[in-house]
Amino acid sequence: MATIKLTLFDSSNNAKHEMELPDSITGDQIIKAMIDRGKLNRTDDSGNPIVYELVAGKREASLGKKITTKSLKDAGVQNGDQLIVRSTIIAA
Repeated sequence: MATIKLTLFDSSNNAKHEMELPDSITGDQIIKAMIDRGKLNRTDDSGNPIVYELVAGKREASLGKKITTKSLKDAGVQNGDQLIVRSTIIAA
């Protein structure tokens, strides 16, 4: 199993995370792990759920491309790429 070194930007709190991940991991798995480790909030301050998506953020060919159920490899993510975590709050 190969690994990919990338930079992950969390747009909700302007955090930057340098990571080395297996190329078989999906965007959904990355987001779940970040929530489980307390790096991303499950809800906003009012208790509304937050939905996250992972998108490509550096290479022009894939800018804004969602990376959710595909593996990093299948999504074309390469060493040195930047990915952005975007959040949407679901109002109750």
